[in-house]
Amino acid sequence: MNVKSLKETIELLRSLLNMERTQENRADIKVVVNAIGEELSINLNDTINFFDTCSTDEFYWCSMQFVNLAKNFRSKELVACVERNIARIESKFTREELNFELEEMRKHV
Repeated sequence: MNVKSLKETIELLRSLLNMERTQENRADIKVVVNAIGEELSINLNDTINFFDTCSTDEFYWCSMQFVNLAKNFRSKELVACVERNIARIESKFTREELNFELEEMRKHV
């Protein structure tokens, strides 16, 4: 996994989502979200390590790919990793949102 590239891609996603929505940047958002998923899907251990060491903001932006990662890796270790990293999130609302994704992940393990 290229962590530097992944972090840059996450930052690009953040900036795209802060822009006014147009047909063009909606397509860009989809490409960027897919790029994040592709990078995270390369290696389970690297993905777990990234989640355990990234910022809570980076973790949140990766959440769009949690279910896809669960389908790809079918790993209890990944589910446990996501669960412990959700606990790092300060916002109760965000934790609830991510816990919904966590429950969806569990269906694929």
